[in-house]
Amino acid sequence: MEKKTEIKRYQLAEEGLQTNMVREFEVAYGISKHEMADLMGISEKTYYNLLLKDKLDRERSDRFLFIEKIFEEGEETFTSKQNFNRWLRLPHPSLGNQKPIDLLDSLNGAQAVHAEIIRTRHNVLS
Repeated sequence: MEKKTEIKRYQLAEEGLQTNMVREFEVAYGISKHEMADLMGISEKTYYNLLLKDKLDRERSDRFLFIEKIFEEGEETFTSKQNFNRWLRLPHPSLGNQKPIDLLDSLNGAQAVHAEIIRTRHNVLS
């Protein structure tokens, strides 16, 4: 998978992403539809309806691209999808003893998870 720059993410969000990118992400990271709906900040029913469309709107594209960035950086930091998925599902004191996956349903939570990944990558204790 090609690493995207911030400006490329912006451009992709402006254009609207193809929904097949979301489906491919689900499969690649072993994310359930329920979890994916949470990651997108929408109900499961809305998520299923979203998948019926060809493209995501700008807001959903932007959100998905940020989540994708977190997962890509997490995989890189923890050396594999499996290690990152395990890390996502364990409570962490630095995140208020919450599971990172549970924080990804909001922008502030996603930013906290992203910051923790960066701290981990650089061996900075929080």
